[in-house]
Amino acid sequence: MAYTSITEIVAPSKAAVGSTVPVTVKVKNIDGYWDHVIQLIVVFYDIYGEMDSFIKAAVVIRSLETHSFSGSFIMPNCDTIIDAFTYYPVGKEWIFDARKSKDVSLAEVPEPYTGAISKKELEYDESRASIPAHDVPQGERGLVHIWGRNDMSTNQKMGIYWIVRDSDGVVVEEYSRWETFWTRPGKEQEFIGDRFNLDKAGLYDIRCGLLMNPDNPLYVHTYYGDLCTVAAVAPPPPAVWSIIGGDISLTISISPVVVGWQVIGDDISLTIHLAPTVRVWQIIGDDISLTVGIPPVIPPAPPDEEEEEEEVEKEFPWLEAALIGGGVALMIASAKPKKIKT
Repeated sequence: MAYTSITEIVAPSKAAVGSTVPVTVKVKNIDGYWDHVIQLIVVFYDIYGEMDSFIKAAVVIRSLETHSFSGSFIMPNCDTIIDAFTYYPVGKEWIFDARKSKDVSLAEVPEPYTGAISKKELEYDESRASIPAHDVPQGERGLVHIWGRNDMSTNQKMGIYWIVRDSDGVVVEEYSRWETFWTRPGKEQEFIGDRFNLDKAGLYDIRCGLLMNPDNPLYVHTYYGDLCTVAAVAPPPPAVWSIIGGDISLTISISPVVVGWQVIGDDISLTIHLAPTVRVWQIIGDDISLTVGIPPVIPPAPPDEEEEEEEVEKEFPWLEAALIGGGVALMIASAKPKKIKT
């Protein structure tokens, strides 16, 4: 005569190897008159087919009531069966009463998302350097290139995210993108950002991450570190020369910005003819060659008795001068004293 019914075994139908499998077994006393002491033993079968017990308990179950027994086991590397057995006592013996089973299959372990940032480069104007780059001239325009590699056995869609900060910690670029299609196993995908200014000297840094699984993005590799060091470039100082010959003083200043005419080219040759050349100087500085011809000093004739010499007024007729560099012509005036009668 049976006193119990195992009404349900609550457990997952699949479990990954090494995971904990929770189990609850519900046992009902089906005797309509008497309470009974009931023992429950629950086992599973390991990879060798041996039974391992993980629940063993005896309780009093009242008439027509149900009692729940709970326990757990570690999933073996194989499919297994949960077997539940009930017993009631007669004297010193336990008599078998009911049995119920449930299959638990071994679940496939999903392949973990794996990938790597395989290459990092910084482009500035026509040059490229591996990140971290060194001695990038100040004033260049930067462009980041990042390559991500799919290290999985299946095709994967990869994404990228990075921010770039200048030497003061100010964000100069923030970039993110998912590739349009997918990348095959072992292959790379290049991500190209937007251009930004490298206008501050010092250290720039980048925080970059490679992502997979667009529906629930997961970082698979990150790089937090230096992007580049920007070397300060001092503006060239203006070149100034003074030439003194006779009573003529000529000062020439060349700077990057010249109002009225434009100098083109690194090497500038300037030739000035003021009069028949008597004294000539060759002046070289900052790749600029200057040749100047100065007239001789002619003393003025003594004044006539009836004439009073007023202050000499200098007039400057224009003479030709040639500036070679960018096709620009500059006219320079020459002075010769003359007397005015009163």
